[in-house]
Amino acid sequence: MKPIFIDTSALYALVSRNDRFHEKAKNIYMNLIDEGRVLYTSAYVLVETIALIHSRLGFEVVRKFMKGIENIIEVIYIDEKLHKEIWRLLEDKEGQISFVDCSTVLLVKQMDAELFAFDEDLKREGFKVLC
Repeated sequence: MKPIFIDTSALYALVSRNDRFHEKAKNIYMNLIDEGRVLYTSAYVLVETIALIHSRLGFEVVRKFMKGIENIIEVIYIDEKLHKEIWRLLEDKEGQISFVDCSTVLLVKQMDAELFAFDEDLKREGFKVLC
């Protein structure tokens, strides 16, 4: 089975009961866990997600979120070489997608992973998207 890379859009939907994709995200996430799938995200996605949760839902929700993904979602840390590759992709795309989305594009390709996301920009990149 391919690994699963989880984007900010899916992580936020899991946390926010007001998100229009909340129930769908919760169902997909629970199915992935039940299937024993290996789940990943990146430090960049995590920073983006934490900032979003913090600004919209508050710090206590961030704390619960971080505790909830501990030992479930593996975090990939970006080194200098990959950071520069992400920047080159952003330049190639002339800013049509965000820096964090560019990092996701490169990591999903490198990992040959499936993508758990609700982000339209990422869907247009041609990945198999679980949503």
